[in-house]
Amino acid sequence: MGCMQVLPTAALTKQDGKLTEHVFLSDTYLFDLPDCGLLEAVVAAETPKDAPAGHIKLSIVLDRTIFHPQGGGQPADIGELSATDLPTLKISMASARKEDGAVLHDCVVAQRDADTWVAAVGSSPPKVHCRIDEKVRRTNARCHSAGHLLDKAAKELDLKWIPGKGYHFPDGAYVEYVLNEDSRKIDMKKAGDKDEIIKQLQAAMERLVNTGGAVQIEYKADVRHVSMAGEECPCGGTHVKDVADLGKVDIKKLTSKSGNIRVSYTVASAA
Repeated sequence: MGCMQVLPTAALTKQDGKLTEHVFLSDTYLFDLPDCGLLEAVVAAETPKDAPAGHIKLSIVLDRTIFHPQGGGQPADIGELSATDLPTLKISMASARKEDGAVLHDCVVAQRDADTWVAAVGSSPPKVHCRIDEKVRRTNARCHSAGHLLDKAAKELDLKWIPGKGYHFPDGAYVEYVLNEDSRKIDMKKAGDKDEIIKQLQAAMERLVNTGGAVQIEYKADVRHVSMAGEECPCGGTHVKDVADLGKVDIKKLTSKSGNIRVSYTVASAA
């Protein structure tokens, strides 16, 4: 995962008092959400450097959303927002606003389209339809769950590695483990030593995926916990429903980072 990583409070705790309801926390496989209330449409003070001429950055806040904001080692969902009589917005980034739990849906649009959305905010704004990219969401969820399962694989091998931070982006996923005096050490200059651990981790991951088992989510003291294959930790990410849904996970390499062990892995993209 690793289970010690720092997670965004806005996506980790219960919904109470949040400006935006985080629907993504309750259903990973909900890809369309109609009838969302439009709360804010704000033009950024600075134009992105790579924006086309006449385009600006626009941030939309809704009263509920299925867009997972970037954070906790997981990338943001992408997709689109649409509403009657308004131009469709292509959302390329979502982020959490810590102070009130709002999710900011960011896009780069023509000035006239931004003005139309800004003008729509008021006493009777239109309802907004959220659509996220299903393939991206499924891949992100599998990548995140694979990171959690890696903790279980390391424990099964009795490596005594302490889960640290996790990076669950499909283009470079890894989990970094902290070592202590009891941890299994690896001589990074000996290819055979690294190769043997990679082989053992790969075999353990394959056993766990083949065995399967439901992924469970519950709140404890208002904090969201995710459990799979007997491993549990606080997490605000999206996950598969069953460990078997992970499919092929490849352990790619082991590297040393400031005395820690980084395990890099990949999952196949969703079909």
